[in-house]
Amino acid sequence: MKKLANKRLLMNELRNLHREFRNGEEPELDVRLQVYEPGEWVVRFGLSDYDQDHRGYWGAATLNLKESFSYEDARSVAGELISQAEEQFAQSQ
Repeated sequence: MKKLANKRLLMNELRNLHREFRNGEEPELDVRLQVYEPGEWVVRFGLSDYDQDHRGYWGAATLNLKESFSYEDARSVAGELISQAEEQFAQSQ
């Protein structure tokens, strides 16, 4: 089976989001992995109320913007997001 999402690319996306929002007023940032089909995915962030496309398989987590976000942190969160999406994918088969 093809991987739902590339973990290394997802980690980069998460680290970029943390870097972009860490100096803002909010202490946390909600992030979501949306997988349309294996290999086709996007990262959504902010309030989920604004997500208009509900297709595919999802994973969700929260980034703490007031703490550092190491490579290992990114790896852990990316793994969690992918695992959640894989569970939904497996249940749909």
